[in-house]
Amino acid sequence: MRIGITLGDPAGVGGELTLLLLRELGPDAPVTMFGSMAQLARAAAALGMTPPLPFRPLPGDATDRPEAYAGGPTLIEAAALAPADTQPGVATPAGGHAQLRYLSLAVQAAKAGRVQAIVTCPIHKAGISQVMGSRFTGATELLARLAGLRSGDVAMAFTGEKVRTAVVTTHLALAEVPKAVKAERVERVCRLEVEHLRELGFARPRLVVAGLNPHAGEDGLFGNEEHETIAPVVGALQSQFKQGGLQATISGPLPADTAYRRHLDGKFDAVIAMYHDQAMLPCRLLAFGETVNVTLGLPFVRTSPDHGTAYDIAGTGRVDPRGMVAAWKLATRLARARSSAPRP
Repeated sequence: MRIGITLGDPAGVGGELTLLLLRELGPDAPVTMFGSMAQLARAAAALGMTPPLPFRPLPGDATDRPEAYAGGPTLIEAAALAPADTQPGVATPAGGHAQLRYLSLAVQAAKAGRVQAIVTCPIHKAGISQVMGSRFTGATELLARLAGLRSGDVAMAFTGEKVRTAVVTTHLALAEVPKAVKAERVERVCRLEVEHLRELGFARPRLVVAGLNPHAGEDGLFGNEEHETIAPVVGALQSQFKQGGLQATISGPLPADTAYRRHLDGKFDAVIAMYHDQAMLPCRLLAFGETVNVTLGLPFVRTSPDHGTAYDIAGTGRVDPRGMVAAWKLATRLARARSSAPRP
C-alpha cells in the first residue's frame, strides 16, 4: 500500500508537516510526495534538518515510473519553484499553480492505482482563485472535478475518536446556506456518512441530523427548513434503512447543540451538520488536531489535517504535526478497509 502526499501551499506549513511526518514514519515509509524540492528545502531549514533529507527526489516526468511508487519516501518534482515562491506567508501566482499541479498529479496517480490514498497538506484558497480566474471554494470540490465527479457527489466530513461529523454544505456564505439545503443533498450526505462509518468498523451506524435553525426551527417559529426539507428526508431514510436491512439508524432533526451533546455521550456515531461552522466548532473546541478532514464519495481515499496554511507560523519550525499524523493514520486505515472489502 502506498500513500500520496501533496505538499499544499509553498508559503504555508505543508513542507514542515510532511518532513515531521516522515521523521516519525521512518526511512521505509511507503510515501510518494507531489511537491517541490525548494519547498522541502525551506521546510528542512526551518526544522533544523540537514542533508541528506529522508526521501529520493525524482523529476516531474517520473509520474508514470514504477520507481516513484516503490521503496521508501520519494518526491516527484511537480513544480520548479524559485526561492521567492516559498517565502513563508507570502502567496504567489507560481505557488497557486503549484498547488493545483500537486493535486492533479496525485489524483492521476490514485485513479491509476499507483497510490491507494492521498493526504493533502493545507492549500491557500485565495491564491488558487487568483490563478484560476474564478472563485475556488476548496479542495473537496476540486478533487471531485479531477476525479470526473460533480461537486454534489462528494461531501466534506471530519473524523476523529471524539467527534465524527459530515456537512451538507461546504465553503459557502452563511446567507446562501438555506437555499443550498436541499432534500437530495441531505440524503446524499447521510448515505455517504453511513458508508464511511462502515469503513471505520461501525456495524450498525447511528446517525443524528442537526437542524439548520436555532432549536431546529422550534416548530417553524425560527424557520421552515427542518419541517419542509430535513425531517422528510430523515423519515424516508428511516424507512429505507429498515426495509433494506442496512442495519443503520437515523434520527433528527435535532437542535445542533443537542445533536453534538448526544453524539459525545455515545448515543450517536456521527452528526450530519447543515453548514461548515456548525460542524467545525465542536471539532475545534473538543478535538483540534485529532479530527481529520475526509472527502466522502471519491473513488479513492483523501484525507487532510483539520487546519489551514498557518501563515503566522510558517517557516518557524513551530508547527504541530498531530493533525498530519492523524490524517496519515486515517488514510492508511481507510485504504486498508477498502482493499479488504468484498468486490461488488
